Amino acid sequence: GAGDVGFTFARRLSYGDAYSITVKHNPDHMTCSPNRGTSGTAGQTTSIAAIFTCAQNAYMVTGWVVGLTPPVAKEDAKLVLINGSTSSPSTVVATTDGTNPVFSFGPVNEGSAYGITVQTQPKGQFCTVVNGSGYMGGDVVRNVQVNCKPQ
Repeated sequence: GAGDVGFTFARRLSYGDAYSITVKHNPDHMTCSPNRGTSGTAGQTTSIAAIFTCAQNAYMVTGWVVGLTPPVAKEDAKLVLINGSTSSPSTVVATTDGTNPVFSFGPVNEGSAYGITVQTQPKGQFCTVVNGSGYMGGDVVRNVQVNCKPQ
Protein backbone atom coordinates (compact mmCIF):
# COMPACT_ATOMS: atom_id res chain seq x y z
CA GLY A 1 0.00 0.00 0.00
CA ALA A 2 0.95 3.63 -0.29
CA GLY A 3 2.02 5.63 2.73
CA ASP A 4 2.72 4.20 6.16
CA VAL A 5 2.17 0.47 6.55
CA GLY A 6 2.32 -1.37 9.88
CA PHE A 7 3.48 -4.95 10.37
CA THR A 8 3.59 -7.46 13.23
CA PHE A 9 5.68 -10.60 13.62
CA ALA A 10 4.07 -13.76 14.97
CA ARG A 11 6.86 -14.53 17.45
CA ARG A 12 7.06 -12.38 20.57
CA LEU A 13 10.38 -11.27 22.00
CA SER A 14 11.28 -11.58 25.64
CA TYR A 15 13.08 -8.89 27.58
CA GLY A 16 16.74 -8.88 26.51
CA ASP A 17 16.23 -10.81 23.23
CA ALA A 18 18.31 -9.45 20.37
CA TYR A 19 16.52 -8.68 17.11
CA SER A 20 17.44 -7.65 13.57
CA ILE A 21 14.74 -6.81 11.02
CA THR A 22 15.68 -6.85 7.33
CA VAL A 23 13.90 -6.65 3.98
CA LYS A 24 13.42 -10.16 2.61
CA HIS A 25 11.65 -9.09 -0.63
CA ASN A 26 11.22 -5.56 -1.90
CA PRO A 27 7.82 -4.49 -3.22
CA ASP A 28 7.44 -4.44 -7.01
CA HIS A 29 9.25 -1.49 -8.59
CA MET A 30 10.64 -0.28 -5.24
CA THR A 31 13.70 -0.60 -3.03
CA CYS A 32 13.34 -0.44 0.76
CA SER A 33 16.11 0.11 3.26
CA PRO A 34 16.27 0.29 7.04
CA ASN A 35 15.96 3.77 8.49
CA ARG A 36 16.02 3.22 12.27
CA GLY A 37 14.98 0.83 15.01
CA THR A 38 15.62 -2.30 12.94
CA SER A 39 18.07 -3.95 15.32
CA GLY A 40 18.79 -4.00 19.01
CA THR A 41 17.65 -5.67 22.18
CA ALA A 42 14.01 -5.96 23.28
CA GLY A 43 13.28 -3.77 26.28
CA GLN A 44 10.32 -3.07 28.51
CA THR A 45 8.14 -1.45 25.82
CA THR A 46 5.28 -3.37 24.24
CA SER A 47 6.41 -2.68 20.68
CA ILE A 48 9.49 -1.97 18.59
CA ALA A 49 9.25 0.94 16.17
CA ALA A 50 11.27 -0.31 13.19
CA ILE A 51 11.17 2.15 10.32
CA PHE A 52 12.02 1.42 6.68
CA THR A 53 12.14 3.91 3.84
CA CYS A 54 10.99 2.78 0.41
CA ALA A 55 11.67 4.56 -2.87
CA GLN A 56 10.40 4.01 -6.38
CA ASN A 57 13.07 2.50 -8.65
CA ALA A 58 13.88 4.80 -11.56
CA TYR A 59 16.33 4.54 -14.44
CA MET A 60 17.59 6.61 -17.37
CA VAL A 61 16.53 6.26 -21.01
CA THR A 62 19.62 6.67 -23.18
CA GLY A 63 20.46 6.51 -26.84
CA TRP A 64 22.52 7.83 -29.71
CA VAL A 65 22.03 9.73 -32.96
CA VAL A 66 23.27 8.49 -36.34
CA GLY A 67 23.73 10.75 -39.39
CA LEU A 68 23.32 14.14 -37.70
CA THR A 69 25.37 16.76 -39.54
CA PRO A 70 26.55 20.06 -38.06
CA PRO A 71 24.35 23.05 -38.88
CA VAL A 72 25.58 25.34 -41.66
CA ALA A 73 24.93 28.45 -39.59
CA LYS A 74 25.02 28.74 -35.81
CA GLU A 75 21.43 30.00 -35.72
CA ASP A 76 20.12 26.94 -37.60
CA ALA A 77 17.84 24.74 -35.54
CA LYS A 78 19.43 21.74 -33.91
CA LEU A 79 17.85 18.36 -33.21
CA VAL A 80 15.55 18.63 -30.18
CA LEU A 81 14.23 15.46 -28.52
CA ILE A 82 11.62 15.10 -25.76
CA ASN A 83 10.37 12.28 -23.55
CA GLY A 84 6.58 12.57 -23.65
CA SER A 85 5.25 15.63 -21.92
CA THR A 86 7.00 15.05 -18.59
CA SER A 87 10.53 16.20 -19.25
CA SER A 88 12.52 19.12 -20.50
CA PRO A 89 13.60 18.95 -24.13
CA SER A 90 17.12 17.75 -24.90
CA THR A 91 19.06 19.49 -27.67
CA VAL A 92 21.48 17.24 -29.54
CA VAL A 93 24.36 18.76 -31.48
CA ALA A 94 26.43 16.95 -34.11
CA THR A 95 29.95 16.07 -33.04
CA THR A 96 32.97 17.32 -34.95
CA ASP A 97 35.04 14.16 -34.41
CA GLY A 98 32.70 11.83 -36.32
CA THR A 99 31.32 10.01 -33.26
CA ASN A 100 27.59 9.60 -32.76
CA PRO A 101 26.18 12.09 -30.25
CA VAL A 102 24.39 10.59 -27.24
CA PHE A 103 21.41 11.72 -25.16
CA SER A 104 19.60 10.68 -21.99
CA PHE A 105 16.29 11.31 -20.26
CA GLY A 106 15.11 10.51 -16.81
CA PRO A 107 15.11 9.09 -14.41
CA VAL A 108 11.86 7.32 -15.36
CA ASN A 109 10.04 5.34 -12.66
CA GLU A 110 10.08 1.57 -13.10
CA GLY A 111 6.79 0.43 -14.63
CA SER A 112 6.09 3.87 -16.15
CA ALA A 113 5.82 4.59 -19.85
CA TYR A 114 8.42 6.58 -21.78
CA GLY A 115 8.24 7.94 -25.32
CA ILE A 116 11.17 9.67 -26.99
CA THR A 117 10.14 11.74 -30.00
CA VAL A 118 11.62 14.46 -32.21
CA GLN A 119 10.28 17.83 -31.10
CA THR A 120 12.30 19.92 -33.58
CA GLN A 121 13.95 18.61 -36.75
CA PRO A 122 17.42 19.96 -37.59
CA LYS A 123 17.50 22.28 -40.59
CA GLY A 124 17.90 20.32 -43.85
CA GLN A 125 17.51 16.91 -42.19
CA PHE A 126 14.73 14.54 -41.20
CA CYS A 127 15.22 12.37 -38.09
CA THR A 128 13.23 9.35 -36.91
CA VAL A 129 13.32 7.49 -33.60
CA VAL A 130 13.78 3.70 -33.30
CA ASN A 131 12.92 1.89 -30.03
CA GLY A 132 11.75 5.19 -28.57
CA SER A 133 8.79 4.00 -26.53
CA GLY A 134 8.01 1.36 -23.96
CA TYR A 135 7.67 0.73 -20.24
CA MET A 136 10.62 1.16 -17.92
CA GLY A 137 11.90 -2.17 -16.70
CA GLY A 138 14.44 -2.88 -14.00
CA ASP A 139 17.47 -1.32 -15.71
CA VAL A 140 18.66 1.59 -17.86
CA VAL A 141 17.18 1.64 -21.39
CA ARG A 142 20.15 1.76 -23.78
CA ASN A 143 18.69 0.96 -27.20
CA VAL A 144 17.03 4.17 -28.40
CA GLN A 145 18.44 5.27 -31.74
CA VAL A 146 17.69 8.39 -33.76
CA ASN A 147 18.45 8.19 -37.49
CA CYS A 148 18.92 11.42 -39.41
CA LYS A 149 19.01 11.79 -43.21
CA PRO A 150 19.25 14.79 -45.52
CA GLN A 151 15.87 16.16 -46.59
